Amino acid sequence: MADWPPDPYPRDRRSSAPLPTVGEGEPSPLTPLPRTGRAGWAVGSAEPRDQSARAGGEGPLSGILNVDKPLGWTSHDVVGLVRRLTRQRQVGHAGTLDPLASGVLLVMMGQATRLSDYLMHGRKCYLARLRLGATTPTDDAEGEVTEAPAAPGLTRERVAAALSAFRGDIEQVPPAYAAIKQGGVPVYKLARQGKEPVLAARRVRIDALALLALDGEMLDILVWCSAGTYIRALARDIGQRLGCGAYLAGLRRLSSGAFGVDTAVGVQELRQLADEGRVSEILAPLDEAVAGWPAVITTTQQARDVLHGNVIADSLLARASPASVSNAASVVYPQTTPDRPRANDGAGASVGAPRDDGADARLYGPDGVLLALARYDARRQGWQPTKVLVSPGAPVSAEADVTDAMIGTATASAGGQA
Repeated sequence: MADWPPDPYPRDRRSSAPLPTVGEGEPSPLTPLPRTGRAGWAVGSAEPRDQSARAGGEGPLSGILNVDKPLGWTSHDVVGLVRRLTRQRQVGHAGTLDPLASGVLLVMMGQATRLSDYLMHGRKCYLARLRLGATTPTDDAEGEVTEAPAAPGLTRERVAAALSAFRGDIEQVPPAYAAIKQGGVPVYKLARQGKEPVLAARRVRIDALALLALDGEMLDILVWCSAGTYIRALARDIGQRLGCGAYLAGLRRLSSGAFGVDTAVGVQELRQLADEGRVSEILAPLDEAVAGWPAVITTTQQARDVLHGNVIADSLLARASPASVSNAASVVYPQTTPDRPRANDGAGASVGAPRDDGADARLYGPDGVLLALARYDARRQGWQPTKVLVSPGAPVSAEADVTDAMIGTATASAGGQA
């Protein structure tokens, strides 16, 4: 086989590179889940302001940095590099990649570090190479290889049939060498001490699994999976099902949530941008972490209340005659979909938002700055801030307050009642 991993987006021609061919009906590995963020807002709604750049060139950077982690680097190595290049300590990552893996690593900067949990839960896509006919105690190429008898008649059809057993919800036992803890101790430390930790199976989801190539003892697959899925364990289990054993010989993460390798920045490119003082140009805004949530655009006074953790009354977000209300707040969906229809509370809301108890939303100021995350409290009939991202003492701009005309336009575009 050719050098691996085959990168469908070589760094010198990313914009024109073709997508790899997969089976009929399979999603493209480089097309993440539908993006419902800034571009999907209703016409006339206040668009969120980019909060990634330093205001006036001062202060810490805040945003999401999509890095193409190179082979041999730990995820912490990348975080350390970003800290050194930006001279900023508040840096973390959302989802570890092992040193033997490359690809998308989401690095969180500034206030974005408080949103890493939401990014970690995004669906992942991996390009994986399995070495058939051998096993290792680590389930990857780092462990000592034990050769196993080759399974007779290992054809493409037989492998495809084996893969079909791993689609959908499955029970997966994590690798013995993993960072998860047992009795407060990472299990890989127990394994290195010669102990055999007993690990319970966990439910994960494989949304799609495509066979790319089978060449002798090497098998290349594409995997779309839920957060928490161990590709090493998947390789091990596929080998067991084929009766020949297998371990993970190579791994490249092609996407994490809405972030793909086609838009990731390499380490050398990152260094150059840092030298030129342009890192802010490649930061995604904070709200990309929760781009699928509905958004609440507040008035100036409501924004001040949000910064102090006060509930925003839902009655102010659903006026009977929005066009007659000055400075009214607007609840909007990033995108109306069949499985998330526009709510109709009978009060003529500009664009509906879920009113179910516990529903999540993003709260923006009138100038489009993301202020906080919130949860709907049915008992209090309002939106309770759960994570405030702006200091209570920060000034709130009123220059872009949502006007009655904007609300009317949003209403018409969403098919609402004026």
